[in-house]
Amino acid sequence: MTQRATREDLLTILGLLIAGLVIGIILAWAMSLLGMGLDFVGLTGKRARGAYLREHPWEAGATIGSMLGVVLAGSAVLELRKKIGWRGMVPSWIWPSTQKVETTVAVRLGRVLHWISVGIASTALVLAVVIWFDQTSRVPVAEREHAAWEARHPVGPDGYRTGRDTYGADPEPYIPTVDYGTAAGITVFAALCALFGRGLRYIIAGE
Repeated sequence: MTQRATREDLLTILGLLIAGLVIGIILAWAMSLLGMGLDFVGLTGKRARGAYLREHPWEAGATIGSMLGVVLAGSAVLELRKKIGWRGMVPSWIWPSTQKVETTVAVRLGRVLHWISVGIASTALVLAVVIWFDQTSRVPVAEREHAAWEARHPVGPDGYRTGRDTYGADPEPYIPTVDYGTAAGITVFAALCALFGRGLRYIIAGE
């Protein structure tokens, strides 16, 4: 019988993920506050290289913390894999703990459908990450472009920005909003697709 991961093992991995995220947020805020302090005394001149960290400490901290969490939890996952193997690290409703010795047409069909669903789910997850990263990376760039546009078109005595008569020559840059719903919807679709394939494998192959 396949040895399974215990609740303590899963809590350890989850704890390392959370610890990495918290450490990343603390580091991002510490570096952001240090940069703002140096800017205040005129030592850094507000260089653009650190502008994103100062303007978006939560986003930068989540990014750094996610990477730290993956590294910390990954080391625990590798240690657990040495003890119980990859098959024992996931519950049977996600991946079968045992496989049939006979390879009938039904067994092969169930496995192939399961693998296809996992492939589709993995591709969807990668797409969700790409969409989320693309949307979040556009916001700071658009904010800097909008700030530069406002500097070129200051507010005049009449309360309107100067240069408004030259419509189309220098249009106001648009600041996009991050649509988290798209990435979240794709992630939910990936999970449902993987579970659907697992169900087909259980029904058809009996594994």
